[in-house]
Amino acid sequence: IFFFNSCSLGFKNYKKCRQIIIGDFQIQLAQGLVMWQGMSLGKSSDIVIVKKQEQGLKSYHGMTENGYFRGVAVDCQLKKIKLLTWVSYDAKDASMHNDSIHGNYFTSILSDGLHRNSLEISNKNSIMEFSSGMQWSVKINQTQLAYNTALLIYSHPIIISDKCYQLFYNSGNSFFNHSISYSGTKRNINYFGECALNERNNPAIVNGIISSLDKNLSVSLLHRYYSKGYSSLYRNAFSENTTNNNEHGLYLGINYSYSKKISVSSYYDLYHFPWLKYGVDAPSSGMDAAFQFNILFNKTTNIGLRVQHQEKEKSITIGDMPQSVLQKISQNSIRLQFQASVDRIQLTSRIDFTRLNQGSSELGILCYLDVTYKPYLKPYSFSIRASLFNSDSYDARLYAYQSDLPGTYSFASFSGQGEAIYWMLHYRITSKLNLWTKISRSLTFTQNADFKSTVPIYEAKVQLTYRFGER
Repeated sequence: IFFFNSCSLGFKNYKKCRQIIIGDFQIQLAQGLVMWQGMSLGKSSDIVIVKKQEQGLKSYHGMTENGYFRGVAVDCQLKKIKLLTWVSYDAKDASMHNDSIHGNYFTSILSDGLHRNSLEISNKNSIMEFSSGMQWSVKINQTQLAYNTALLIYSHPIIISDKCYQLFYNSGNSFFNHSISYSGTKRNINYFGECALNERNNPAIVNGIISSLDKNLSVSLLHRYYSKGYSSLYRNAFSENTTNNNEHGLYLGINYSYSKKISVSSYYDLYHFPWLKYGVDAPSSGMDAAFQFNILFNKTTNIGLRVQHQEKEKSITIGDMPQSVLQKISQNSIRLQFQASVDRIQLTSRIDFTRLNQGSSELGILCYLDVTYKPYLKPYSFSIRASLFNSDSYDARLYAYQSDLPGTYSFASFSGQGEAIYWMLHYRITSKLNLWTKISRSLTFTQNADFKSTVPIYEAKVQLTYRFGER
């Protein structure tokens, strides 16, 4: 009946098993080099916190058709050794192709969940994915050591294109990754890391420390080396790239609390890409630096200022030159945010401004107001956000996190000139039955003298949940 169905059955503290899940689940291991499903932030407003807090095994409650396994997973405690293992077999949407050399193959796994036309429908459940893996971990003194493995086998091979920047990408039916990870504390230092290999023995390494030098000053240092040949389909480690390969970088973050109400933080991230990238036809380098200032007026009111500078390189062609050359691109961004609560109403206002310099300057600005109302002892609550945006190009676009239905999240991008608004309602029908709805409307203006608008885009979501058993 439906395009997507999901369910899971879980048991906790059954004999020596801390958790058993039958159905849909997610796996998060170590620092995300071998296996990490679900959302995970990298460089964020919390500048010092760069360590991933693994959850190991958790049931899946989302509505996206990717980023989870379907099968059986068990998390057990055997004296001093913890064992997490899983087996999964499920159909996935994939971009399918066929030729005389490879036969049927796919180039990517699709995650949008759209089935609007004959091509998208033909890609639905077009491949089968088998996965199995485990994590053995033991705690020695103050250090947690773990060995992590993950195996993926597909019914059809994945074939990457023959573009130069994809030369070291892995192709085939099966993929295997394993790693050794550690995490622990020594006095005022929290140390962590992971060293991983894929089936071709290409390495990926990440190590970091977080230290409180005194009650007001905290620092974090993270080094990562991801070889150009490393690959993992379910990876989500700290990086500038999204692929966790072809990168060598060093990150330094500092946070200073001047008082209980005033804090200053900053980070500097320097990175290098030893091989080609999409849109970059030579090895390149870049940097990212940010400064953040926060004032907490009281428990419910605060204001924050964030200034960021980024430098990257990309390939451009000059005149009739047969080869492209690298051009430095710089981007400066400013964010001002205000939050306050009055009775049961919470207000959030933000202004984002960015200036992109890639030969010529391109500007972008985003403003929004978010209002959330949660009345006391009432079964309902609602929120509304109104946004205005204007950017000179797609490259100068801006992003904003948006609230969504439970189990989902969304980062909206804004380019061109327009407006957007969404409403969310939560109604508690009974103690176990809850209703969530979200209605959104976006409108982008055409770039002409009259700024005539295009047809507005509407989206409606409804979610009804029932919780079995006692809460």
